Amino acid sequence: MEDQNIFSKNLRLLISYSHSIASVSRDLQISRQQLTKYLSGKNLPSVRNLRKISDFFGVEELSLIHISEPTRLGMI
Repeated sequence: MEDQNIFSKNLRLLISYSHSIASVSRDLQISRQQLTKYLSGKNLPSVRNLRKISDFFGVEELSLIHISEPTRLGMI
């Protein structure tokens, strides 16, 4: 459960820099319902969707499920 909360918090932070949840959902080609489940902490993404999300936001996959804020690629 802790991983879900960490992921949810980090995803909310990243989406807060975007126009809207709907636009992120469209761009990622992940349903808004599924994205909402990630944001609420109900589900964790599959490896494939985790990769899509990390690539979209330009962050490392593992940084999405760690306690600290997501780390941009090349900024470590």
